[in-house]
Amino acid sequence: MMIKKKHDDEWTTCSECGARVKHNNLPRHMKHVHRKIIEGSEGHSEKTLPEKQQPLRFSKKTIAVTIMAFIVMGAALFFVSGNLGGNTGVLPRATGLNPSGSSVTVFTTVSVKFSEPMNKNSVESAFSILPEVNGSFSWDGDTLIFTPSSPLENVTTYTVVISDNAMSETGVHLEITTVWSFTTEGGALEHGVGSGADDFWINYPPDHPQSGQSISHPQWVLSALGDKPVVIVAHSEGCAPCIAQQSALESVREEYGDQATYFDILTDGSDERALDVFNNYYPQAGEWYIPLTVILTYVENNGSAQVGWHSTVGATGEEWLTEYVRDAINYYARAG
Repeated sequence: MMIKKKHDDEWTTCSECGARVKHNNLPRHMKHVHRKIIEGSEGHSEKTLPEKQQPLRFSKKTIAVTIMAFIVMGAALFFVSGNLGGNTGVLPRATGLNPSGSSVTVFTTVSVKFSEPMNKNSVESAFSILPEVNGSFSWDGDTLIFTPSSPLENVTTYTVVISDNAMSETGVHLEITTVWSFTTEGGALEHGVGSGADDFWINYPPDHPQSGQSISHPQWVLSALGDKPVVIVAHSEGCAPCIAQQSALESVREEYGDQATYFDILTDGSDERALDVFNNYYPQAGEWYIPLTVILTYVENNGSAQVGWHSTVGATGEEWLTEYVRDAINYYARAG
């Protein structure tokens, strides 16, 4: 028979680790050593405590990598937003490219309209034209205009380039490099200078009452000729030939723009210049008819520049008017 030691009933054995602990210390032992809670003093109903959360720890290397990642992401976002047009959200584009096609007058200007306000210096630096042409730049709003210092070569293809180095005012580069070409017209003149029915006249033509005599040009005509050729259409309102000639004149103006000065003069008595036109430029004897069209320019004659002119009565059509206006522009340039 085993002899029970004194106070053995005060001790118990831990079911987890086999340690001998007093009855009253067993709950604390289970809680702190085995992370369990004993519910009640008997039956040893146990509940496991949740694992203790460990604090997050970051190394210096991890912190440095994280900071660098944020820097790279920020730079990328800045680059993307810059290339999307800065404050506007769009890339600048070159539009409205002029001139284009063939048979372009040798006195043309070159113009480019942009979709955004541009840094003018950057655009002018990005502009080139081949074959090379000397000229000057000007701006009309968001449109660059290049004006050659002398007429272009006849029957020549010119290529214009606006590189993507051109920038908007917000520093955003052009969407793409823009390239286009145009070809100039032939150099032959359709109409000569002389006394023939189709010529540019210096004196009155053969069918005129003052045939062969010199003409005294009105001062307002000479003043306008100081800048470029002059085209005059004198007409009344409503007559069919007048309406047709006005339409032809508008087509010529669209093609040659500001390379000539145009006068649209009514013959109803409201414009005193109408009498100047008929008294000086009516091409033949007899009654006056409308519309009267007059084209004036400077031509070389006997080594000097003199006023050459041609006039006709009635609706001529667009082709006739285009030929004379184009020749007038060519003669004006050659007369210096």
